[in-house]
Amino acid sequence: MKSILLLVSSSPFNPNGQMGLELARGLIKEGQQVSICLLQDGIYFAVSRVWADRGHLREIVLNGVTYYVLQDDLIMRGFRQEEVEPRFKVINYPELVDLMMEDHQQVMGAF
Repeated sequence: MKSILLLVSSSPFNPNGQMGLELARGLIKEGQQVSICLLQDGIYFAVSRVWADRGHLREIVLNGVTYYVLQDDLIMRGFRQEEVEPRFKVINYPELVDLMMEDHQQVMGAF
């Protein structure tokens, strides 16, 4: 099974961000192992008060997608790590590079 890292940089309020999640859903249905890294405005998917209103995101989380959130993008938008849903792992840039170069066979994005 191929592991795919999907980069989502658009907010939940942008059709591109939603398209990224739909792509993840389709890949899961095909039997792919999917991880999603939220960066830039994509971090809003992981913020607790935004996440509570996103049922489709909850469905994907429950389907086994591993989520990562870029710490610098959280900070740049005025959020603290404590405001991120606990299911999302906050990572730094070196960890993102490791995810892209070592931990996944394919990288797709950014939406």
